[in-house]
Amino acid sequence: MHWIEHTLYFGEVAWHLLIPSNRIVMMFNSHAVGYGAINGHIGFDKLEITDETALDSHA
Repeated sequence: MHWIEHTLYFGEVAWHLLIPSNRIVMMFNSHAVGYGAINGHIGFDKLEITDETALDSHA
């Protein structure tokens, strides 16, 4: 990821510095932003639970 993409992508967490919010909300948001892109980059669009059932990862 380029530095400008990194700045814009993780800039969502900076809103918590401008708008007072709860620390737990900031931690949840930073984890959602930090780990949220993993589903789209691992190459799996469905998680197979059983042979007939698959859970869509919305990637």
